Amino acid sequence: MMMCHSNPQVTNRYFLIVAVVALFLFSCKSNLIYTQVDKPPAFNGDASGIEFLKHAMSATIYPEEAIEANITGTVVVEFVVDVDGSVTDATVIRSVHPLLDAEALRVVHSSPKWTPGVHKRKPVKVKCLTPFSFRL
Repeated sequence: MMMCHSNPQVTNRYFLIVAVVALFLFSCKSNLIYTQVDKPPAFNGDASGIEFLKHAMSATIYPEEAIEANITGTVVVEFVVDVDGSVTDATVIRSVHPLLDAEALRVVHSSPKWTPGVHKRKPVKVKCLTPFSFRL
């Protein structure tokens, strides 16, 4: 049903409301973070995650204080691969110890750019998880 108003103030107010709602919906859609996509993000051309795990293993430095205190365990980090391939929003979702958590976050934040994930033929933000196993 189409609404017509002869009063320009009502018409202008209606147009403004529609424009604000459209802008809000557009900004929400562009900020979506996907967990399932048509083509997942790829690190050095590998979408399986193996290449990133290799990178993480070579870049991780076991903190000396953690070695001395015999601290071991697996830290799990969640992060987002953005539409430009950069890694953002890294957070620890399974903590072991602040020293190990900080090292895992450092490695994720220092990651080179990825090839972004693709959904419906467009690059999108994709949430990823990776474990960091600290063993002595």
